[in-house]
Amino acid sequence: MAAHNRTSARTARTLHLQIQALELRRLGFGYREIAAHLGIGRTRAHQLVTHAMEESRAQVAEAVDAIKALEISRLDGMLRGLWPNARKGGLGAVDRVLKIMERRAKLLGLDAPVRIAATNKDGDQDADPTRYIVPVPAGMALEEWVQEYGHKALQ
Repeated sequence: MAAHNRTSARTARTLHLQIQALELRRLGFGYREIAAHLGIGRTRAHQLVTHAMEESRAQVAEAVDAIKALEISRLDGMLRGLWPNARKGGLGAVDRVLKIMERRAKLLGLDAPVRIAATNKDGDQDADPTRYIVPVPAGMALEEWVQEYGHKALQ
């Protein structure tokens, strides 16, 4: 029982040091400064920050997975409600079902990225395709961007 308490106390101290080290790092302190502030070695300061960051990333990833699962569950519920009417040919229901399916595919990463070959004004493949990399705004489909801005990009 005493060994468990000692381990728990050590774990609590380590966690406290991790929190302090991470906060100092967030404030812009270097590892030497963190080490001096906490009275530990530079290597230990680096280990504390690195471990705290790994744990934080893992927690964020778990939260993202949980939110994604919740969203997929909600979409599945909507799909179940619309499915009978969509099967009967209800155009509104079919439209909603397709939108739900698109959203599910995006959440699950099922859609393959679109590859477009860069060409020059003559239609030949360009030697420097990086000249044609243009970010498409979030929420805008590639086809929509091409219709709206494509003619300007060719000028």
